[in-house]
Amino acid sequence: MFWAGMRSTQRVESMNSFFDKYLKKQTRLYEFVQQYCKAMERRAEDEKQADAESARFCHQLVSDFPIERVFQKIYTSAKFVEVQQECMKNLYYTVEDRVWVRDPNTRKEVPTRRKREYR
Repeated sequence: MFWAGMRSTQRVESMNSFFDKYLKKQTRLYEFVQQYCKAMERRAEDEKQADAESARFCHQLVSDFPIERVFQKIYTSAKFVEVQQECMKNLYYTVEDRVWVRDPNTRKEVPTRRKREYR
């Protein structure tokens, strides 16, 4: 079956939108084969072009994760950028907090209007 292995609705929707450019509800069976071949040729050409673009330059690593270097070698540039964004989410975060001071008269801590950001 053509759709075998598709697990998520996102993949199916992605494939559907890709094939919508080539196939319509009214496509006859004999036309289906021709259009399907055109679609597969286009997909292969797009992947070939993406691989060529990825080979031209190398993105800088953003983390010390060893897996990032592996992904840099095996993924296309577009997919590697997605991986880097996920690595960045795991590496860096920001916490914002109010500055509290101890009131010398009451010896209690009270919040001020100032804020401090920690990264």
